[in-house]
Amino acid sequence: MAYYPPQGKMTEMAIPIILVLLVAVVVGAKVFNICPPIIGDFLCGTPSINTLVLTNQQDFQAAKEFATDVSSRVTKITPNVDPNILQHIKTGALTSGQDYDIVVLYGDNTALTAEARKELAAYVNSGGSLMIVQGAGIKGMNVDGTISEYVFGWDVDDLANIVQFSPDCQVLQSCNSVNQITITPSEMVDVTMTPVKYDHPIVKRIGLTAPLNIEISSYPNFQGIVLVEDSQNNKVAWLDWFDATGKPHSTPAIIAYTAGAGGRVVYLAYDPLELNQEDLFRNLIQWAAKQT
Repeated sequence: MAYYPPQGKMTEMAIPIILVLLVAVVVGAKVFNICPPIIGDFLCGTPSINTLVLTNQQDFQAAKEFATDVSSRVTKITPNVDPNILQHIKTGALTSGQDYDIVVLYGDNTALTAEARKELAAYVNSGGSLMIVQGAGIKGMNVDGTISEYVFGWDVDDLANIVQFSPDCQVLQSCNSVNQITITPSEMVDVTMTPVKYDHPIVKRIGLTAPLNIEISSYPNFQGIVLVEDSQNNKVAWLDWFDATGKPHSTPAIIAYTAGAGGRVVYLAYDPLELNQEDLFRNLIQWAAKQT
């Protein structure tokens, strides 16, 4: 005659087995980097996004605060802030095993040497993601560290193969300073962010289904926007506003597209964190890091 242990006994036997299995799963996740379906995200967390922020000595402190803001307020990110492009961005610096998920150009005074532009282009062409914030990288730097009077734009040298936007100097005919194409908060009234691609992950994931009105006076840290032209219609969203005379203006707010062998390029005409748009910026980072 078969023996069937009482139900209570079976329950007592099952609990230790379940506990052992749970311990094994946790150990596998933490030690062997094994992340099972469904509960894997809970155990392993979102992978850290290895990020290099390229800036300059003048904007170094602001770049550090930007990197801290991103890592603490937005997403799990591992930022390395480098203020010396001339010395560090040599051929192979980004493409020889550094494994950066995103390279960010930050600071209106950040200028690029021809060698840096070549390396950044190679990085994107090999699958890397480049994020440019406002006027960063728009200037050229000579090999002796001086600023070139002949370069004012991103689509220069090798970068011309991957960059599909340029400074909007139409009103001025020509320009050679980021200040000339920067609109300050005091010059903006009735500001609206208008998505062009509502189904783009950057926009869709924040649930935005209509233009977003922005009360600029509520954000004392907002530094303004940089005017750009989008030659290939890769806009994700516009920024629209009126000036003091009631004349309407607009510029691409977010430009995002793929380039090279799976690389991604994101341009931000303003810093969304200055407007407390943390969810939007989180989506930007995740899209650039190919997590969406």
